[in-house]
Parts: sequence; structure tokens; C-alpha cells
Amino acid sequence: MSTRSLTLAGALLVLAACTKGAEKPAAAPADTTANAAAPAPAPAAAPAPAPKGVAVTPSKPLVADLQKPAASKKVKHKSGIGEGKLAIALAETPGGSTIWVERYDMEGTGDVEPTELAVNFTTHVGYAYGQAAVRCKDGTMVHGPQIMGVYLEGNVFKQPRGSGWYATELQTGQCGMTEPTVWGSRFDARGVIYAEGVAMIYPKTGDLLLVTVADIKPKP
Repeated sequence: MSTRSLTLAGALLVLAACTKGAEKPAAAPADTTANAAAPAPAPAAAPAPAPKGVAVTPSKPLVADLQKPAASKKVKHKSGIGEGKLAIALAETPGGSTIWVERYDMEGTGDVEPTELAVNFTTHVGYAYGQAAVRCKDGTMVHGPQIMGVYLEGNVFKQPRGSGWYATELQTGQCGMTEPTVWGSRFDARGVIYAEGVAMIYPKTGDLLLVTVADIKPKP
């Protein structure tokens, strides 16, 4: 064998040894982004339900006048005050109970209306009743019957003097109501509403009864 052939054979053996010990290149990681499921869209937030009920602002002049009824008022005699679901029977007196009429903005809407006022000297509660402009919590305005009760000194319900309640008769569609409803609101002696809800006038006492109560703040 020639020297050239031996040299070529040796080179081939060296090349084979190098190739045998070499590592294969690692496979590239699979691209999973193309097949990955797209994230589910976030559910659309449901619109907040419109607030229901009456946004009452108690009339401080009316509350004050009911606590000190003046004898010089022009009066008439009736056996009660209010009508329909807002009717309240008053204490029986000769000739009927004394009721007088003034003009008031019953709940601070800027609408001054003729308002009947009366005091039940048996229970020591004053009442005001009229067709009033009413501001709903959803921002709309309606006009309808409303009555207010104010607890006087020595009242049989043992409530703070100057505190009281409102009751407003609402028809379907008014202030978010789905049926004819009496909406009641209770206020403390400072005139702050602290509880409200669907209500009724308790016929035996002439007091407000909240059927479904939505507390706004703790009663002081």
C-alpha cells in the first residue's frame, strides 16, 4: 500500500471518531401560541338597577309648625285627615277634629301646595296632608298624595319630639314601582332619613308601619 493511501485512511478514521461523539442539536420548542385558546372575553357588567323610592327632604318649617299649632288658624272640622291608603282617623271631639289649611313645600322640592294640618291630642302626633310634588330617587318628579306625621312632646309612641315619617302613595311606574305602592320614610329629630321602604298606615294607631325596611343609617 502506498504512503498516500495510508494517509487517506487515517484521516477517514479520525473523522469517523469525531462524528460518533458529537451530540445532536436539541429540537426547537414547539410554538404553542398559535394553537392556544384565546382568553374568554370578560362578561359585560350588568347595568346598575335604577334606585327605587322617594327622595324625601323633610320640611323643617312644617315640622316646627306642627309642634306649636296656633289657635288663630282658620279651621274646619273633620273626623280624619288624608284619603284612601293615607287616611287617618283622628280623636273624636264634638264637631269633629280641628284641621287647618296652610301652604307648604312639603318636602323641599320648591312646589308650594295647600296642605291640611291636624293634631291628634290623644296620641300627641301632628299630621300634614296634601297633593305634593315628589322627587324620586331615579331623578324623576311625580305629583301625588302625601302625608307626614310628626311626634310631639309626650307622644304615646315614645318617639323623640320632632322626629316623624312620610308616606307617599305611588302608582305603577312612579319612582320605579311595579304596582301601586305606599312608600314610607322615617326621619329623626334632626330631619335625617334613617329608614324607608314599602309601607302602610296602621289604621288603629294612625302610625306608619314599614313593611319592607331598607335601613339607611343606624337610628340615633
